[in-house]
Amino acid sequence: MNLAQFAIPMACEVPVGAFAVWQIPELGVSVPLYKGQGAVAQKQVDAENSASYMPYGCGHIIADHAESVSNNGKGRWEIGRLRPDDMAFLIRPNRSTEAYRCVQVARVDVHRSCYTLDGIGMYPHSVTDIVCACCTDNGPTENYWALFKRQGVMP
Repeated sequence: MNLAQFAIPMACEVPVGAFAVWQIPELGVSVPLYKGQGAVAQKQVDAENSASYMPYGCGHIIADHAESVSNNGKGRWEIGRLRPDDMAFLIRPNRSTEAYRCVQVARVDVHRSCYTLDGIGMYPHSVTDIVCACCTDNGPTENYWALFKRQGVMP
C-alpha cells in the first residue's frame, strides 16, 4: 500500500494574483500557480516559488524548472520521483481544495505543440486532468510528465 494516498494538504495562503497553490506532499512542494502562456509562462517558470498553469489538450499543465525549490526550501519540483497513487492538492483563493491522484509518470519527448512517448502524442483525457512537467537531465528536449486525475473536493 502506498501511504501517499493518505496525504493531506498543508495550510497555506494563495498569494494575491495567483490562480491557486499546487501541493504535492510526497515532494514537499507547495507552489503558487500563475496563468499565462508563451513568454509570460516562461517568466512564471523562471521566477522563484512560482509555476505556470496553462491549458494543455482538454486539461491543464503545470510547468516549472526541475529542482525548483518551494515551500520555504522544503520542497523540490522533481516530477520524475513521483509514483502512481501519489496525491496532490489544488488550493484556490476561496480555500476550496481539490484532491488529485497521480495515475501516470513517464519520460516524454518535447515538441513545439505536444509531448510524445514512443512517437504517440500524450494529452490529458478530461477537462479536470492536470499534467505536471519539468526537464530531465537530458535537457529541454525531454521532460518528466506526471498525469493527475481529479478525485473530488476536500470536505
